[in-house]
Amino acid sequence: MLRQGLDPVAERQAARRRLLTFQEAVERFDAEKAIEFRSQLHRKQWRASLERHAIPQLGDMAVADISLQDVLDTLRPIWLEKTETASKVRQRIEQVLDFVTVSGHRSGDNPARWRGNLSMVLPAPGKLTAGQNFPALQLDDAPRWFAALRARSGMSARALEFQTLTASRTGAVRFATWDEFDLERRLWIIQPGRQFSKIPPSGRPHRVPLTEALVSLLKGLPKEQGNPLVFWAPRGGAFSDAAIAAVMRKMHAADLKSGGARLF
Repeated sequence: MLRQGLDPVAERQAARRRLLTFQEAVERFDAEKAIEFRSQLHRKQWRASLERHAIPQLGDMAVADISLQDVLDTLRPIWLEKTETASKVRQRIEQVLDFVTVSGHRSGDNPARWRGNLSMVLPAPGKLTAGQNFPALQLDDAPRWFAALRARSGMSARALEFQTLTASRTGAVRFATWDEFDLERRLWIIQPGRQFSKIPPSGRPHRVPLTEALVSLLKGLPKEQGNPLVFWAPRGGAFSDAAIAAVMRKMHAADLKSGGARLF
């Protein structure tokens, strides 16, 4: 190396940097950027999405060796069926790879970049999620629709029921926390700037009155220790939009199969 004008110590240090694995990179990013997460729940969800969908494929690979094909092999199994989740996973892989590039563990383009890269080979998330609206619920069918919904078990069904009765945005319901509810006063108070609330930080709290049926629904929900979410997914995080939409899709399919009037 000396004859080639190379510093052997510097070369060994560079080699060690290149050997950093993706799983180790996730752990370093998580530790060093912890203060930037919106909350501990957001941090937990960020980490869990990578552990479930990226680390099985990329975890043991050196970050210096991760290619476009490796990223595609990670995303394709979930891109069509879990588009929202897959899009977030892609963004998080991109974050981690940007982080290790700046840290000197890899060089070159980021294979998880969307614009002019993955956008050339994967369908745009907006195209996949657009046009998935269900036919409108007819007023005459409403009692039967609610009866069918209440007959379904599971937290996602309760989230859909709550969303329908409050006429709220899906995101507001998915990230609702127990401290937002005053059941004695029958109020749901969403603070400005809250995740997916659509209320700007400079805005006013949004107050949603709760009927007795809604209070009863909330009181009947199981709580997970240490989890502030009202409607929590089996793994403890928030439901995706797709999970709630899946309940509607299953109800619609079941109704068509039974030959009943359309529920949607």
